[in-house]
Amino acid sequence: MASVPETTKYSPPLHEAGEKRWKALGYRTKADYRRGLARFDLLVQGLHPVTLAIAQMPVAEQDRIDAELLELTKKGVGNRGELFTHIIANIVKLGKEPTGAAIAEVIRQASGSKRRPPAPPA
Repeated sequence: MASVPETTKYSPPLHEAGEKRWKALGYRTKADYRRGLARFDLLVQGLHPVTLAIAQMPVAEQDRIDAELLELTKKGVGNRGELFTHIIANIVKLGKEPTGAAIAEVIRQASGSKRRPPAPPA
């Protein structure tokens, strides 16, 4: 089956972090890594409250988060469960339900932004 060509642009920090990850994970190429990410998402079929919230932020805020992710990648440290657990704990401390909107709010507060992203489509 023929592949469908597609072009995606990344912030420089996200690109650099991706370069480090695909090599560290043993993928043959960047394209194999990206296909692997898509396949993983399709296998898991989970929601994306954190990354969706980031995607709805202004580009400058996304770039700041990408820079932080690059630094974690350089250190070889991930925040897989730790970050999510911390975010949920903060939301629960505030007496709120840990919804996607509440998670996005905690991320905005952590990034120092006062802007609210548009509501996700219904």
